[in-house]
Amino acid sequence: MVIPYVNIHTHKGKECTDNVRSILNQFPSEWMNKKPVGWFSVGIHPWYINSGDQASEELVNMEKAFSQKGCIAAGEAGLDKITRTDWELQKEIFIQQVKLSESYHKPMIIHCVKAYSELLGLRKELKAENVWIFHGFNSSLEMAGQIIGHGCMLSFGEQLLKEGSKAETVLQKTGVEHWFLETDDSDISIETVYSKAALITGKKEDEIKSLIQDNFNRVFQPDLPL
Repeated sequence: MVIPYVNIHTHKGKECTDNVRSILNQFPSEWMNKKPVGWFSVGIHPWYINSGDQASEELVNMEKAFSQKGCIAAGEAGLDKITRTDWELQKEIFIQQVKLSESYHKPMIIHCVKAYSELLGLRKELKAENVWIFHGFNSSLEMAGQIIGHGCMLSFGEQLLKEGSKAETVLQKTGVEHWFLETDDSDISIETVYSKAALITGKKEDEIKSLIQDNFNRVFQPDLPL
């Protein structure tokens, strides 16, 4: 039996093949227009919050998407300290998304830029129980430990291809049970990411595929496990 590659977060539907199982990122209004086939996540990215009213409409669409069988995650959603979106509005909309994800028992794909402490603080304050996956992780080993300590996971992508990156160091020193792999919006293939992860960890690629498959079934609990 061939073990598929799991791509935990992609913006590009072309990554979905017989050999690759992807979670396609969708904005709520985008989902309303496209209705993707297969697994997908729905969330309000902090870059694209224009107003409270617009975000409220998107939250309604997000809840509609959650009732669909293929929607297995919330996000990407999070906080970003370098975007122009008002900080307090970001937090307000993120909190609403966390509440929805908890109500519908959806893990969350997390976007985080310079806001790890704030996000982990909100997780504790809101008593969130669903797994949060900090995607595109490229921070310190210490921060990785804090995230894992809060019951969250990491996801690594193209930063692994950059020699000496923080992502490379963290991947090497963190058990596979704590992470996923992704392509996000890049043009690299998920096979390339897995190949690099195998090189960094010293594990066989099929072993990583099998362990990530276990992570996927545990975290997302899909109707049809891999």
